[in-house]
Formats: sequence, C-alpha cells, structure tokens
Amino acid sequence: MIDEIGPMELKSQKFINTVEKVLASEKPLLATIHYRLKHPLLDHIRSRRDAEIIEVTEHNRDTLPAQITEKIMASLLK
Repeated sequence: MIDEIGPMELKSQKFINTVEKVLASEKPLLATIHYRLKHPLLDHIRSRRDAEIIEVTEHNRDTLPAQITEKIMASLLK
C-alpha cells in the first residue's frame, strides 16, 4: 500500500525505483496517485492493463473503503 504517489515522492529516484520493483512483482498494490500530476511513472501506472483507477469523489468516498477491501480480498484469494 502506498499513500500517495505525489509531487514530493516523485522527486526521489529511490522511491521511483522501489515503486517500479513493486509493479514488476506479482504482489497486488493499492496506491493513491495524484489526479492531475504528469510523470512517466504515473503514466506507466495509468496505462497498465491490470490497473484499476478509481476517482475519489464526494459521492463515493464513504463507500470506497468497503469496495476496495472487497477487491483486495478477491485478489488475494486468486
């Protein structure tokens, strides 16, 4: 779990390298990414076929914890 891949984190090459290693592994990853930020790492994450991007809004923010937990549990049972 990574809570947030944002502007400050993307200034660290060590952080970027670590995220790339995690993405190359078989382990599931839950991460928050900055919505409007442009960066090659974020472009890579957004373009992955196995990535699911969920925008947090005022309308869905209260139900997201249960939805995300359900998705994580399902991926761990595969």
